[in-house]
Amino acid sequence: MDPHEGTRGVLYMIACAAPAAADLDHLVSLAQGAGWQVRVVTTPMGERFVNVAELERLTGDLVRSTYRMPEDPKGLPPADAVIVAPATFNTINKWGERHRRHLRSRPVV
Repeated sequence: MDPHEGTRGVLYMIACAAPAAADLDHLVSLAQGAGWQVRVVTTPMGERFVNVAELERLTGDLVRSTYRMPEDPKGLPPADAVIVAPATFNTINKWGERHRRHLRSRPVV
């Protein structure tokens, strides 16, 4: 039996450090109402802005905010979709720079 049967799939919600992250529990509820299995990941500083206990209660899973150690089990299922909310200016710039460097290093055919 598919573990995602009866759902739209797994949705990662990634929260950066910004005041709007305090309302992430509302977004989780909306996504769950639309049939998503939600997993929450925050940046290390983003964890300060969310209600970890409430998000863990809603999702039935841990809120992740640090790197997994090699001996720790892999706990996140593969994502079918990702939401970054709130996405800070710093995060968007880092993603843009990473993609720019990646594209620059690719051979042009």
